[in-house]
Amino acid sequence: MEEEQQQQQNPETEVVAEATEQSQQEYTWPPIRFDVPPHRTYHFLNQFKTTSVPNNFLKGIKWSPDGSCFLTSSDDNTLRVFTLPENGSSHDFNANEQDSYAADLVVSEGESVHDFCWYPYMSASDPVSCVFATTARDHPIHLWDATTGLLRCTYRAYDAVDEITAAISVAFNPAGTKIFAGYNKSVRIFDIHRPGRDFKQYSTLQGNKEGQTGIISALAFSPTHTGMLATGSYSQTSAIYNEDNMELLYILHGQEGGITHDGLVHIYDLQTGQWISGFRAAADTVNGFSFHPYLPMAASSSGHRRFEAPDDGNGDLHLTGDENCASVWSFSYASMDNDVDVVNASDSNSQPEHENLHQDP
Repeated sequence: MEEEQQQQQNPETEVVAEATEQSQQEYTWPPIRFDVPPHRTYHFLNQFKTTSVPNNFLKGIKWSPDGSCFLTSSDDNTLRVFTLPENGSSHDFNANEQDSYAADLVVSEGESVHDFCWYPYMSASDPVSCVFATTARDHPIHLWDATTGLLRCTYRAYDAVDEITAAISVAFNPAGTKIFAGYNKSVRIFDIHRPGRDFKQYSTLQGNKEGQTGIISALAFSPTHTGMLATGSYSQTSAIYNEDNMELLYILHGQEGGITHDGLVHIYDLQTGQWISGFRAAADTVNGFSFHPYLPMAASSSGHRRFEAPDDGNGDLHLTGDENCASVWSFSYASMDNDVDVVNASDSNSQPEHENLHQDP
């Protein structure tokens, strides 16, 4: 961690980070054709099946900030890193294939993984920056090396009786200098350069008992670097805070429950709120969906816990290839040079694999 600290404080590293940030701000996404269903480019199923956890399922998936790989979390307390092949979206998935390729890195946690996140300036060309954070039941926050699988350091929080308490959600701030972690009615902030038990704690309840109650189960920072942090809790509320001092700016009520468990991905226009299109990404719950940072691609994860029927003696859950799996999708897009639509060659063969969705007006 001392080497990482020196690297972070190196002026040359700061210049590279500033250049990377500027490059990301100048980049313009290709105009994706969301009205055309994407086609499945890569598929992963079998390596998530283990002898000890035959009913293993995915819990989430996230692209790395540089787009070189994606990270999955599954119910076997394991995280896997998959590197995107050089041919990227040009590969065509064959339904007769098994897994498209194997994970490059497998990291095992001691207990069930609650949440995970990438270091925001992760770059495959800079091994020092290739890290991700995880939080698991009854464990401190771990910072893992994404190239070697070794544990870099830990960040520990303690409760009133001086026992380690696990975070339910974790997120790096946009500057990559702090880790924000969600707990019961509180958020703790760790300086990444000071591993151990040093942290600042902020209650999500005000002195008059107003604010956000329950476990803080989700954290997200504004991608435009506005200094705002959004949190979600088990109390069915969402809130917006000022990153610098955790001042409560807004609290949002009205959420009643989960959105969908039907395996569909829906796409909406952020400006109008109107439904644009959707497609079937799996035969069961889609619990993770992540767009590639600069390619017209996305990754999805699916699955949920299943239980055998009491009268079913064969123990076979009859899972199909579209359940408890991870997939990478390629979207069609319009050329930015001549406004000609660029449609993947396999789109004409992808209709049996996908389902176009039509929403009644």
